Amino acid sequence: MKILIKMSTNNIDFDVLKTKLKNRLTYILFVDLFNPTIHEGKLDIYIDNMKVTLELIDSLCDENYDRVYPVINIPMETQIKEYQTFCLPKKPIEEIGQFYFDNEEIFQKEGKFRAAIEYKNIKNLFDTKNFLPLGLPDHALIGIKDNAGAFFIEESFVLDDAFYFLAFAEKLIDYYEKIPEKISEEKKKSITRNLRSSICCNSRSAIQFFNNFIECFVNSIGFDYYSNNENSLSNEQKSILLKGKKPRKKYLRLKRKIVEILDIICIDDSLKLVWNKNNPIDEPYISFFEFMRQLRNLLVHPGPIRVGMFRSPAEWYQESYECGKICMEVSQDLWKRCYPDREFPEYLEFLDFDKNLTKGYKRIDLDL
Repeated sequence: MKILIKMSTNNIDFDVLKTKLKNRLTYILFVDLFNPTIHEGKLDIYIDNMKVTLELIDSLCDENYDRVYPVINIPMETQIKEYQTFCLPKKPIEEIGQFYFDNEEIFQKEGKFRAAIEYKNIKNLFDTKNFLPLGLPDHALIGIKDNAGAFFIEESFVLDDAFYFLAFAEKLIDYYEKIPEKISEEKKKSITRNLRSSICCNSRSAIQFFNNFIECFVNSIGFDYYSNNENSLSNEQKSILLKGKKPRKKYLRLKRKIVEILDIICIDDSLKLVWNKNNPIDEPYISFFEFMRQLRNLLVHPGPIRVGMFRSPAEWYQESYECGKICMEVSQDLWKRCYPDREFPEYLEFLDFDKNLTKGYKRIDLDL
């Protein structure tokens, strides 16, 4: 005959225990925001289970402790242990749960319409390496609920688009070289004309997006530094980092903005860029800005001689390819100057040309 022995509850403060259990339950709810598998199932069942658990915690007392506490604690601890492999806590679980409980309104409000929250809200609570790429700035948006598992940041969008256009131009060239011979001459001319136009269009678009990426990347670095050092910055430094200009002055051109932002961020003077009459800016910046200057003059300044516009599709593609290479060199140099002790950002495919181009190929769905 099995004899049940009632556990002593003399030393249990039930108010403290309930608070601890609620904080651990709230911790699970917090982590679940970033768990894509939760929102793939029936959400109403999930919510009902959480409500039942909360009701059980509230009902916990001396009379039902032996029966109710294991029902609450065992599945909860199993869930928490499982989440250790997904979202590693940097602080005690109860503290994180209490933080979410105290700030849930902020998270719900911020994520209500865009289903995302800023990375700065969780970076000090969790080690996110198992579900987010490394190197994200504070203002990156982290997907929650239906967007769980995703992240959103402007420079990533722009870089992805640049390599998409580059990859698309390359694939169109491959297709151009494989135009079937057994079609009418009229149809072949039509296909050829459209392909040539599309190759040039995608190549020029890639160049424009590579240029946009550098400025976007510089602005992101500046804003991230501002977010983490606001109290130690002068008004002029804040204006440069936030607005790209000095107080009561005109907006800085990209070249000057890079110099000014590096002057603020770089602790080591040897990492700063010097640019004046006696000291021309270093490579790869010289090549990048000269490339973009020539291209801009070619595209937007009409003149009596504009032979450069009438380049072959292969030439336009080559221009975009070289622009992408220079763009990655510039962005890598910027990162090393700002963060000499950190690896290149994983969220931008480590600023690696080949990795980003491979990502561009994956966006293309062509049956060649």
